[in-house]
Amino acid sequence: MNSWDWTQHARCSEYPAEQKDKMWNLNRNAGASVECTKGRKICEGCPVRPECLATAIVYEETAGIWGGVNRRIRLHLARDAKLCKVSGEGLHATRVAALAGWIRTNPDAIDRAKAKDSEEKRKSRRRRKEQEVCDVATPAESSDAENLTVMEPGGDGTTETRRTS
Repeated sequence: MNSWDWTQHARCSEYPAEQKDKMWNLNRNAGASVECTKGRKICEGCPVRPECLATAIVYEETAGIWGGVNRRIRLHLARDAKLCKVSGEGLHATRVAALAGWIRTNPDAIDRAKAKDSEEKRKSRRRRKEQEVCDVATPAESSDAENLTVMEPGGDGTTETRRTS
């Protein structure tokens, strides 16, 4: 048996190629999110979801939805499998079988990978917002930056304000 025999049992095998491209975003179409949601739902109840995910991970598939998840989530799954010492050596078919078996015996692995991905996205958005604040708060490199108001303590305990030029 080769590592692709599972495809004949996949729920997605019932769909024509054009529809698969849309539903699983195999062509990386930026506007495919609604169709991809349909594809993900089909994957959730697929009897060969672990084999699909394992195949995408072992073959380092970069495009589309495989096993109901995108590339980022597959990367998290691959890291987790490696930490759990799932066999990463040998023929592709052997590696796919080992990884699919690990996914089957660890059904929470997909949810954990999704949670890690969500947390990374939150952190990334937070960093971007912080950077935007820093970009706005930094004086521009222009003649305006040379004309700043400086507040200094006065000799009598009050604060003096002066402009630099």
